Amino acid sequence: MKAKIVLFIIVILSMQIFSQTEFSQENAEKYVKVLASDIGPRPMGSPAEQRALKFALEKFKSFGCDTAFISEMIKPKYTNTSSGNVVGVKFGATQKVIVIGGHLDSAGPEIPGAIDNASGSAVVLELARILAKRDNQSTLFFVLFGGEEYGLVGSENFLEDIMVEGISLYKGKNITYQPALDSIILMLNVDMANGLGDIEIDPHGAELNAPRWLVKAAVEEFYNLGYKNLIYTVHAQTINNSVRRSASSDHENFINHGIPALDFTTDINTPIHTPQDNLENFDPRGLKRSGDLILRLVERFDNGIPSRNVEEYWMYLIGKYPIFLPIWALRVFIAFAFLIAVLTVIIKRRKRLLVYNAPVIENSSTPPPRPKGKFTGIKVLILSVIPFLLAMFAFYLIGWLKNLNRPWYADPFPYFLNAFLFLLVGFWLVFHIAKVFSLTSCHYSFYFKSAVVMIIFLAGALLLDTKLAIYPAIALLFISLSALFKNQYIKILLLTLAPLPILRLIFNEWFYFTLRMYVLHSVEIPGRHTQLFVNAALIAFFTVVFFPFFLAFGSIYRESPITQNIVKKFKSVKVFATLIALIILMNFYLYMQPSYNQIWQKPVLVKQTFDINNKKFYTILRSPEYLNGIKIKYQNNDTIISATEKEIVLIEMDSLPIDLKNYKIKMVGEYFESFGHQDDDESVIKPVNYKQWEKYKDTVLNIMHATLNLKYSPYKIDINLSGKKHIFKDFDVYCEDNLNKFSIWSMHQDSSGIEYCNLKYYYFPEVPIKLCFNFGGRKSKEDTVKVDFRFVYNYPLYPVKVSRENTNFIFRSEIIKEEVF
Repeated sequence: MKAKIVLFIIVILSMQIFSQTEFSQENAEKYVKVLASDIGPRPMGSPAEQRALKFALEKFKSFGCDTAFISEMIKPKYTNTSSGNVVGVKFGATQKVIVIGGHLDSAGPEIPGAIDNASGSAVVLELARILAKRDNQSTLFFVLFGGEEYGLVGSENFLEDIMVEGISLYKGKNITYQPALDSIILMLNVDMANGLGDIEIDPHGAELNAPRWLVKAAVEEFYNLGYKNLIYTVHAQTINNSVRRSASSDHENFINHGIPALDFTTDINTPIHTPQDNLENFDPRGLKRSGDLILRLVERFDNGIPSRNVEEYWMYLIGKYPIFLPIWALRVFIAFAFLIAVLTVIIKRRKRLLVYNAPVIENSSTPPPRPKGKFTGIKVLILSVIPFLLAMFAFYLIGWLKNLNRPWYADPFPYFLNAFLFLLVGFWLVFHIAKVFSLTSCHYSFYFKSAVVMIIFLAGALLLDTKLAIYPAIALLFISLSALFKNQYIKILLLTLAPLPILRLIFNEWFYFTLRMYVLHSVEIPGRHTQLFVNAALIAFFTVVFFPFFLAFGSIYRESPITQNIVKKFKSVKVFATLIALIILMNFYLYMQPSYNQIWQKPVLVKQTFDINNKKFYTILRSPEYLNGIKIKYQNNDTIISATEKEIVLIEMDSLPIDLKNYKIKMVGEYFESFGHQDDDESVIKPVNYKQWEKYKDTVLNIMHATLNLKYSPYKIDINLSGKKHIFKDFDVYCEDNLNKFSIWSMHQDSSGIEYCNLKYYYFPEVPIKLCFNFGGRKSKEDTVKVDFRFVYNYPLYPVKVSRENTNFIFRSEIIKEEVF
């Protein structure tokens, strides 16, 4: 018997071993170390990103790719950058192209990006090592994209510049075909390969999705490999799609071009986009899982794909089985829910009229009095505020006890459980004071108001996205059915189920990640009362969203003795005492738990501003968490902040504390002097130093040269120009150091007719920079152009040291200079 058991275990283990591939986790882990530790943070366009591109280039060449190169972003959107993509190509027997990709950049200059996305890049590199040795039917493109964190600019550049414009990829190769966009049959993307927790499958583009056959194949291959925890974040993706994909990865651009594509992302509830996204917090076991899956999919579709198409559907993944619902089916369901609601209104109204028209006593002609209770809807709305007000108070209470502003940051779940207990206390109070509000006794009145509000929600959701409208449609259907059914237990069950879809939509799979990202980005938002406004907005949001459910409860309560009995028991002092006891125990537990740790740390912005025009300097500290306990050293000062403030001005001077001779701006103006006949286009350009304006007071300067003489490369440069609209007619700007490189700018106009032009240089651009601005519409010297220069460095220019346990300090030094042309 024991021998059989041992044999069975050996067979099972051997099946799992042989089900996996030759992908080497050890090799991939070495690539992660080079990218995240040896090279370090790799924001778009930075020298570090360039080093990472060159590292990957050498790897592609050493692995045996037939050609490999770095493609510079010629026309990146939004900003001027030195970023690019690195591409390795392994020619196949056919012209069909499979792209295997991931992004190489990290989210900021303080973020090593081990998880996001050195891990995904390492998977692509290791796959190149394996597949470059094989004879494949398809041509394989291994692409590591730059600029993903800035808006998927690398993959957009790859598709539009390399494929569409046909830049030669085969230098020195005797190839009879040039790959084009139509050649790409499949794209597989890896954005984070960390650990063996949840791994998300993302089939979404901006409007359409990957074909069903590709999703089914990915799920099948994943489980054939013996892995677990493949998920599809349907609720988070529904919100994401309704706001036009505010969060995505590089595969999206391929789907937008009609190319079947998938992305695989491991658990986002890790410290990505923070300095703690480092090797210490990286779990390498996810490398092989993602690598095995991509390799199997490449092998499966090497000989071709069923069809080159994208589709539109709503997907739900239950275990190993993806369920696809066509959009027309969703619309039919929404229409059905609406019709049931209308039918319920008609039925409930008829019943009410029958009661009103019936005599009080048989053979009497006197109808019963109509129920009292005016403005019931407004009264219920006011009562609805109380539970959510108390739920928000739960966070303030534990924050006050722990002297912290965001006590939930490290582990949010128990804090929301605590808020739920306060929510129940709020309901207890509402049930006690509701009688004071003299609400109507007519169940139809409650239901009608509930249905109307929910239909308004449904219409609003439909305007955003059909998939989003499913959630209020389900809620509306359950509310209507709870009003129609006579069985009281079914009524209670349906009403209990009604708000669950909305709750799951709000508290979706990305909820904790979204909360933490809000906290991280709030360091950039000035203002002491911002959080107060945000919390007030949250209370208002939850009150309005759950208002129709409270009305629906009123409808059931008025006609259900069982519900009335449940409420009567819930209103007891015993229940209240139990809730208070649970709250005390929960708050004691929360008080003992750390709110921050080595992984989840407090973000603090240390921002220095040097205003050259006004000769002012100040340093501020800003954080979503209280600043008390921070140790500060500058000049001969050595102090500890004791105030529970989230923003303080640390240093303020009416003079510049350092010499800014290494941060100068030189501006020279020029004008067009026409000669010959008036209709001739020929002209000559004459230079004028703008400092000598009086000498040329009758001359209209059309061209401005700006030389940014910066000794050290800043983290980023922002140049803002503003003036009357006609000045910017035929406006153009170019970099005089590189006439072949496009200059990217954006324009907008305010209500007063002032035109604004913005140029961005991200990140760590080469300096000095020589720019030439052409104001074709400038007619007179009164047509002035205001130019604001901002140079931002990611370290303190004026020496200051700060420290505190479990705290991330983000340094920004900003030099501001204003000129008038």
